[in-house]
Parts: sequence; structure tokens; C-alpha cells
Amino acid sequence: MKLLADFFRALGNERRLVIWLRLHESGSACVIELAQELGISESATSKHLKKLLQTGVIEQTREGEYVLSKPGSLGSP
Repeated sequence: MKLLADFFRALGNERRLVIWLRLHESGSACVIELAQELGISESATSKHLKKLLQTGVIEQTREGEYVLSKPGSLGSP
């Protein structure tokens, strides 16, 4: 039950919900792409991604110099 509560709490913020939906549509994205699409700073985007990562809603992998975010096991149907 706590996992479900954490999931909905993480997505309770509109920007984080938009990020999660975007990742589900595209499969993955880096901070730069997400920041440009949301119209917010890379720093703010990183903070939202950190919250989603901490709750298991997303996962991150490194590809070269970029860190790609993708839906995590908790955030996948």
C-alpha cells in the first residue's frame, strides 16, 4: 500500500506527471530534452526527476555523457 501511495504522491505534482507521461510516450529522454519541452530550467527538471527516481517511478541509465530517464518498474503498467 505504501508503494502505491508513494507513486501517487510523486505524480501529484503537475510537472512530474507531465514528465512521467512524456517518458511513457517516448520511452526515454534526457534532462535537456525534458527541460526544453516543459519550458523550465534543467535544475528544476533534475529535481523533479530525482523525486520520481527516489520513488521508483522512473529509472535512469547513462549513455555516453547523457543520463536517460525512462519509466521504472513502479511506473510501468
